[in-house]
Amino acid sequence: MKMASPFENFTDPTTTEGRKLWELAIEPLKHEFDGTRASYGTFRAGLRNKVKLCRWQGIVMFPDPSNMMANINLIGNADLIPMEDIGQARDGREALAIASVRAADPANGVEAITQDQIDLARKQLLQSNCMHECLSNSLAGTIETFIASKQNQGMVLEDGPTLLKMIQTKCRGKAIKQSVANVRSEIRTLNLKEFKFNITKFNERLKELINFLVQNEEPCLPQDVANMVVENHKMVTHDEFKSAIEFHFRDLEQKDLDVDYEALLDLGESKYQHLVTKKTWGKKTAQEEQLLALQAKVNQLESARKPKGTSSGDASTPSSNTKKKKNKKKATYEPWQFEPIPGKTKLTKEREINGEKVEVVYCWCPHHGDGKGMWVRHKPTDCNNANKSGNNKSKGDKPKLVASQVVIDEEEDQE
Repeated sequence: MKMASPFENFTDPTTTEGRKLWELAIEPLKHEFDGTRASYGTFRAGLRNKVKLCRWQGIVMFPDPSNMMANINLIGNADLIPMEDIGQARDGREALAIASVRAADPANGVEAITQDQIDLARKQLLQSNCMHECLSNSLAGTIETFIASKQNQGMVLEDGPTLLKMIQTKCRGKAIKQSVANVRSEIRTLNLKEFKFNITKFNERLKELINFLVQNEEPCLPQDVANMVVENHKMVTHDEFKSAIEFHFRDLEQKDLDVDYEALLDLGESKYQHLVTKKTWGKKTAQEEQLLALQAKVNQLESARKPKGTSSGDASTPSSNTKKKKNKKKATYEPWQFEPIPGKTKLTKEREINGEKVEVVYCWCPHHGDGKGMWVRHKPTDCNNANKSGNNKSKGDKPKLVASQVVIDEEEDQE
């Protein structure tokens, strides 16, 4: 059962009881709002409670343009209610509050005004003034300064809903500004690899981000977007896809046209779907097949190097591991492996393996050479010494050779 409130019949602040209700209604909210996102939640919750206590629902509810049978609460939904609608409601209250009872005159287009309508308008006008005072008393920090400057310019009338709309619009503007910055950052860092080279999903996400900017009247910087799409298309290794993109750029160059990111997205999407339908998307290229063959050969060489013997778990030969360690030859290094090259962390050397000359990639690893670093055949991030207390523990271990170290990775070579 809904409890009665003394504010139900609050229409005259000049009486003793009315003065008490006025003072209660204009009291600041428990939590001030200083314009930050952190304080907005408690401010809005406190305002909702105040609306229920003082029975201000009639001045914060507005018709839903998409459903005339429903209403929208101004609190938390300021972006759905235009300032024009709030102004019309305010002007209507003020006009009715000073009107007189009159009969309808359809011939002259005059509508009837009843005493009940006049009383309701005066009550809501009083509620609006109370709400304005309450909100004004609950502001602090930058938002208080902002509203004060608007009041000095005559842009804020003594109307609660109008002031609330301005407060929420200001806050939403700050939130959108931050969101726009986040969206721009995500656009710059979109990476096709994170979408597992699914160009359809990549395009969908990019279009979502661009639509957000457009809806908030923010420029999407087409040239920056085009450059980002170009860089991602370069990651694709499919020969037919690469040929289609290269042909598109040659055509643009011949026609002296700028790169259009929308045309690039459409081209990439069309070619991707075509290759998926042909079931060639994702198939390994000839270069990748060659790499796998080379990996198999390297694995075979590594297996041939391992000494034959019983397993380490054989109880009949407890000293087998010790013998292996004693018989194991200490790795030898060339003088150049201890000489750093300023500005370089990777170099390529031609080596002969099993009678074949291959290109071997060496990386400068700070975890070797007694902590001074040396050129080795693994990346520093893959080094077994990285998480150990000393750098000498694996000093005598022969570095393991894998195919990714024999053939220069196309992507790393472009860095």
